[in-house]
Amino acid sequence: MAAPQPPLTPTKFLGDDGFPDDLVLLILGRIPCKDDRGNMSLVCKAWHDSIDRLIKTKPVPPTPPTLPWLVLPAPNSDGSFRFVCILSGSRAHHEHRFSSNIPLGARCFGSYDGGWLFLAFRDRHDYQLLDIRSGDIHSVPGKMLIPDHPQHRHPIRMIIESATLSASPDEENCAAVFVVRAPVPPNYRYLATWQKGWRCAVAIRSPDGFFIPDDVLYHDESFHVLRGDADVLMYKPDSEDWEKRRFFHPGGLDEQARSQYLVPSRGGLLLVVRFSPSPDQPTSMFKVFRATTRPQTPDDADFPVAEFPWAWSEMDTLDGRILFVGYGCSRSYDADQYPGIEAGIYFFDDGESNDEGVFFRDHNVTPYPCSDNGKYSGGHVQSCFPTTDPSDYSPPAWLLP
Repeated sequence: MAAPQPPLTPTKFLGDDGFPDDLVLLILGRIPCKDDRGNMSLVCKAWHDSIDRLIKTKPVPPTPPTLPWLVLPAPNSDGSFRFVCILSGSRAHHEHRFSSNIPLGARCFGSYDGGWLFLAFRDRHDYQLLDIRSGDIHSVPGKMLIPDHPQHRHPIRMIIESATLSASPDEENCAAVFVVRAPVPPNYRYLATWQKGWRCAVAIRSPDGFFIPDDVLYHDESFHVLRGDADVLMYKPDSEDWEKRRFFHPGGLDEQARSQYLVPSRGGLLLVVRFSPSPDQPTSMFKVFRATTRPQTPDDADFPVAEFPWAWSEMDTLDGRILFVGYGCSRSYDADQYPGIEAGIYFFDDGESNDEGVFFRDHNVTPYPCSDNGKYSGGHVQSCFPTTDPSDYSPPAWLLP
């Protein structure tokens, strides 16, 4: 009988040169998150040396393009945040290098590509645009001028609810459109524009007068503003020209429709509608519509093509899309670039956005539940993100790559 072989020791498994290259490459290929790959090299010196050598000498499987992270208020309500990564299995990246860049207690009310966050400060009544990676800061005005208003000839304080940009804040031609709250009847909710260098924002009056916006985004060199009736107004700050696109209204938008989002996708525009059984219950489903032109058929008596040349056509499937929805910052990605991640709609808790009390009531309450976060896929809502306590300083937000 042959003598028993001694157990395989780590030294013999690793060899003199560390881990086998094919094993390291296989593991790297199964880790889609760049941050997780960086952490992998910190496990031990052998891992670090093997990965460092491979990066310098061999083609390493590339990571897919980064997806948005969920900026989630910390469960201890100390004014800090966690950063949740879908590519890392919807886990939080603890002690991230830029976690300390967000001032404690700031309210996140929007985001822009490149790691920019819109922040509000309750005590100081001012606003900032923060590059969370570099720490660069741009000030945003906290006042708005309402043109031709008989009782408000000077700028008044505003509360910015959501925002979007036309370009990076570092560019001189950067412009913004805000959805704001102001204690000015009859609307209390306004659309305002601001350009870099202005000392205050200016309320926008469309050809139809002031109106209550649902969502806003920058697409195809224009700001697109979604109204509650699903029509879209397009606005160019440089020319102050408006274009109104009247849509044949989609079916299935009833009293259970809770939120509406505009999403740029594959060169076109999507309308994503979020539903819940009642305002105090969590999200139950989504419907997605594509902007299309109506065929030139004989006019419908109620919706003649000449007056309603556009239509929201409901989509049966997402056609391989991964959608991230949030006011002013919705984005679309193609699922085929992300092995293991199915098409679906990621969302966060914006359920209190239509509650006037969040903005005007006593701040000693906790206005942000932060509990209705997840993914909608295959007709079902999945609670895929970490749970957190209600927050008294901020709702969740997206951090856009």
